[in-house]
Amino acid sequence: MTAGSTGWETLDWRVDGDGVATLTLNRPDQLNAFDLTMAGELEQVFREDAWSDDVRAVVVTGDISSVSCRASSRARRSRSLTSRSIRPA
Repeated sequence: MTAGSTGWETLDWRVDGDGVATLTLNRPDQLNAFDLTMAGELEQVFREDAWSDDVRAVVVTGDISSVSCRASSRARRSRSLTSRSIRPA
């Protein structure tokens, strides 16, 4: 994704002129709980987009006043988030 892209299903990624990227978790109906889609998108952002020479810092925020700190119940039941290892490329 490029600066200012909103092509993600669960995230919004914007990079300002100073190189500060804002990554917004965008599942307000689910209190921004992680699911498999969000986990995959976050992995892609931090493996690819965050490494851009245009990015100097990443701020992570949520699109709601309340944010969950755990996986969604469906993702927890599948155990896919904890059973799959994410290793640097």
